[in-house]
Amino acid sequence: MKHLLALVAIGLNLGGCYVARQALSFNSLYNSRVPVEAVLHDPMASPRIKSGLALTRELLNFAGTQGLNVESSYRYFVQNDEGGVSFIVQAAESDRLKFVTWWFPFVGSVPYLGFFDRSERDAKARSLREKGYDVHVGRAEAFSSLGWFEDPIYASMLMGGEHDLAHTLLHELTHRTFWAQGSAEFNENLAEYAAQFLTVAFLKSKGREEEVQRYRAEREDKSLFRRWLGQLRDALEQSYALPDQALDMRQEAKRRIFEHALTNLPAFKTTDYGWIKGAVWNNATVLAAGLYSPDLARFERAHACTGFAPMGVFLSKLKAAEGKDPDGFDALTSLCAGEPVLDKE
Repeated sequence: MKHLLALVAIGLNLGGCYVARQALSFNSLYNSRVPVEAVLHDPMASPRIKSGLALTRELLNFAGTQGLNVESSYRYFVQNDEGGVSFIVQAAESDRLKFVTWWFPFVGSVPYLGFFDRSERDAKARSLREKGYDVHVGRAEAFSSLGWFEDPIYASMLMGGEHDLAHTLLHELTHRTFWAQGSAEFNENLAEYAAQFLTVAFLKSKGREEEVQRYRAEREDKSLFRRWLGQLRDALEQSYALPDQALDMRQEAKRRIFEHALTNLPAFKTTDYGWIKGAVWNNATVLAAGLYSPDLARFERAHACTGFAPMGVFLSKLKAAEGKDPDGFDALTSLCAGEPVLDKE
């Protein structure tokens, strides 16, 4: 699971064992950073790393022109060897699609915890399972500090293709530019929309049409996945809404719904979705996947009502609307109040 915000509080004065341990672990990782410039001039550095860092510079310049907050970000590089920056645990009620959430200063309520040590994450997962929750575990390739410190480039961000790096970086820069407290689903959905819109714009600006086509093909597969996930979620919600079911009957119905869904996967065209059958599917997995499979149409409609303004302007308008209406999705809808929807072209 990528792009999750690793929940590391800034400083140790916020209290709490979890916060203190993750802050200490992050401090150790962060202190291993080296300037990007030094890596680019290091003859021993991997060509792949150098290529990715050079692309990062292009992306930051582009993001700046679009009004995203790039100040003091991605000027350093961290060689992390775990294939991800942090390890994530999420939990949900076993008989309904409702996340367990945690609250942190500055960030608000969030449906995940991030750990820099896999064993700590796994211990937390066991504890949540023992309490009867459905649990999903994953890892984050990147995260945003929401502007509280200078985010570095992690090696795990450079392992994919050109469009993967563009999407990841633009997603995290969206978080850095605007974060609505108390709605992780809204924030992740918004960042996914912004990343997809801007990735295509960036690749087109560089004349990389073949990369655009590859990226769009992957997005089409993601749309197929989103529809499949939506049908699975609808089936679960309908089952959970039935009254007076014994617990064993509810669990058996749940098992059958997942079994049916996993034997009726879409015909994906370009993307290897083999992980779907290998995953442990439960309520937490469904909710976690939904964070990064949003209904982009509602975000595109709102963006259209601003005349497809530069993304920074769009986010500023959304932030102003959110100041009047704390619910991010309602704030999004309000951008179109009394305004015509414009053609994208």
